[in-house]
Amino acid sequence: MDDGTNIAKEYCEESKLPEYHVSKIPGFDDFNSGELGLWYYSPRIMPHRFADVKSRPGWVRLRGQEARTSLNKTSILARKLTSVYAQITTKMDFTPEVHQHSAGLILYYDNMNYINLRKYYSETLGQSAISVIQLENGEKTEFVNTRIPVDDVPIYFRLVIEGRHSQFYWSYDGENYEKIGIPFDTTKFSDEYCKYGEFTGTMVGITCADRVKHKHYADFDFFEYIADESKNVE
Repeated sequence: MDDGTNIAKEYCEESKLPEYHVSKIPGFDDFNSGELGLWYYSPRIMPHRFADVKSRPGWVRLRGQEARTSLNKTSILARKLTSVYAQITTKMDFTPEVHQHSAGLILYYDNMNYINLRKYYSETLGQSAISVIQLENGEKTEFVNTRIPVDDVPIYFRLVIEGRHSQFYWSYDGENYEKIGIPFDTTKFSDEYCKYGEFTGTMVGITCADRVKHKHYADFDFFEYIADESKNVE
């Protein structure tokens, strides 16, 4: 304290330090700056351990690592969800070779609670496919009825959060989107519902996994986050 003590005061004078302007986090990141934004988070390890914006200029390359349930090394690049009225979109270029390769868009609370729209190699179909997978307090649900065979070309993934409902979409052209899966309950992404109590807060992001060699990668052209923080929560 200014008076040389560490005793809490009932009243303190306003600071005379000059104001410092904090840059606003951009809603659209095209990864063209050559540096990864400081607003991105990843569980337990620093993003630069698996995220690279130099190998393919204008894209971020995520090197796949362990399963998203892992408490060790996972490749999830995410930012905080600041409103339950938001739209998140990305464009991904990814060709899985085996079933253990997957990448996509994720709504994430912790390693025991997330929903992932992913592209992966389907052994049943014998080709690449997309589907939705959910982990709810450690219980895994793979929505087989959402499985759609897709070409190995760039693909768009979108998540729309409207209060209590969160819905995934996908598209080839970034203009015409189709729903995939059911609306999920956004309220389950909370400290009160999640049993394991990691207190991470809810995040949205992109992710890649290579559960074999930790080498296969996915490229993402942009990450767009549009949120209405003025809207009342109902």
